[in-house]
Amino acid sequence: MDKEHLGMKDPTIRPGDVDLQETLRKKAMADPLAQSEEEATPSVQEDSRTDTAEDFAEQAQGRHEASEFSWAGGDTVDKDSVFANYKSVFSRQFAVSLAVEFLGVMFFQIIGGTSAPNFAPFVNGFALAVWVYVAANISGGHLNPAVSCSTAVCGFYPVIHTVIYVLLQITGAIVGAWVSAGLVPGAGDLIGTGGTGPGCFDRSVIHADITDAQVFGWECVMTFTLISCVYACGVAKPGHGSHTPFAVGLALLACAGSGGQYTGAALNPARVLGPMAVFHCGTDVAGLYIGGQALAAVLAMSVFAFVSGFGPLNPWMAKRALKLSWPEAIYLWITGSPPSRLQKTGRENINDFMQQYAHFYESEGSEAPKSKIFDVERCFGLRKSATAYDTSHEESQVFVVKSTPSLPTLRDTSGCQELDYRAWSGEWHGVAELVPSLSSAHRPPNTQKW
Repeated sequence: MDKEHLGMKDPTIRPGDVDLQETLRKKAMADPLAQSEEEATPSVQEDSRTDTAEDFAEQAQGRHEASEFSWAGGDTVDKDSVFANYKSVFSRQFAVSLAVEFLGVMFFQIIGGTSAPNFAPFVNGFALAVWVYVAANISGGHLNPAVSCSTAVCGFYPVIHTVIYVLLQITGAIVGAWVSAGLVPGAGDLIGTGGTGPGCFDRSVIHADITDAQVFGWECVMTFTLISCVYACGVAKPGHGSHTPFAVGLALLACAGSGGQYTGAALNPARVLGPMAVFHCGTDVAGLYIGGQALAAVLAMSVFAFVSGFGPLNPWMAKRALKLSWPEAIYLWITGSPPSRLQKTGRENINDFMQQYAHFYESEGSEAPKSKIFDVERCFGLRKSATAYDTSHEESQVFVVKSTPSLPTLRDTSGCQELDYRAWSGEWHGVAELVPSLSSAHRPPNTQKW
């Protein structure tokens, strides 16, 4: 009797379980059938093991796949669509997300507003990328009222989050401008004077030969580019995951390198209002900047909604996908929290219900539209497959082809389609669906009906 049969190399027993191995060895010597019975029921031996981290991970993964809902308790983040991440207003992390938005805009204002003119596009672009990286999985990393409002209207962000975000973003920009006044020599003397302080967007920043309409147009074009990048990389599915902040920073860099020479490239209402509140600068052109940015936010949202549809928080989408009433759908859009009847912990957000939306989208788009105008394949001389023929009036026949050294080429009775049967490896081969017009006389050799 070898050692493996005696249980010395039982894969369910750890090397350190010497006593258990010895017991099994003695039992096997006394009664060889007992060992066979124990091998047939390995669950008893498996219970004696201490669960490892890998075991718990596998169990958690199994529970997640088997569960209809993913109860993450409001901490669920989508690493693919970073700008759609948010915390439930009823969770403890909501205050943290608000603090991150405030701090992100504050430091973005300090770094971007005090940069050297020759390096301003690079400094602002990389500063934005850094702080979006910091805030993405906590608050969504908006750092821009135009981004927040656009995503909220499109249905990717809750309304209440957006309102509070915008207030904190503007407050962060004001505090950032005030801190800049204390860091830059002589800037403190400009507070409240109307002078051009660090980060101001006023007539001294605008090109001398540019008109007000051109200022509006440049801000609209550049902000549209930025927000379109946000939608494409950080909102759309699939997005670009961890590369999204870098892509958004590059969008700002490209825009600032182009239109920055004419307007200073604000692209952010908070960056305009913050210095204006501290230094009283640019009060006569603030409307041009903010108006162009607001129009860009609406246009970017409209283009994305037309191409990819509205977001999961949109009341019309949520009502159908989650089978909500209109009051429940509006409540979800405003708060970002599903109705209490769908919750388990009270901290869920929309990311916990993505499986339901996936089923909804699949059911909505299960049948692809077929063109009735052009037959593009016919233009290239391509023949349709046998299954493409209309067989609705007859029942298709399915055959299983067995191993054959060589199988002939078949032609259906109408002479329109050739069916090649080639030998595969193995005893049994694939299932071939034949058009009903093939009679039994034309069946390939060595086949039987499935």
